[in-house]
Amino acid sequence: MCSIEVIKSIHGGKVLSVNIFLYILNKNYKRKRDDRNVFYWTCSTKCGAKICTVETSNGEHEIDEFSTFSEDQHSHAADPIAIEAKKIKENIKQQALTSNVEKPIHGLF
Repeated sequence: MCSIEVIKSIHGGKVLSVNIFLYILNKNYKRKRDDRNVFYWTCSTKCGAKICTVETSNGEHEIDEFSTFSEDQHSHAADPIAIEAKKIKENIKQQALTSNVEKPIHGLF
């Protein structure tokens, strides 16, 4: 069983976490035969690992039945700290954007 989570990147993009490995969105399209959104991802460390997911009706991702995903395709170890760091950075960014605290004026100090 795979643990799949889509994480919003600090630059507004999407990052996929599958079993503690990070993937970056390569491309996506709407498949004609079943009208589903298909997403192609590549490993964030550029080791050559790839995965294909489809979007479910509730907006979550699951591994596509036609994907050639295997859990041992990476040439490196998983990095769980990187995933938590991405989540923390995104939370900080969202809090800064929604905060009512006045921003400092540059050049005053």
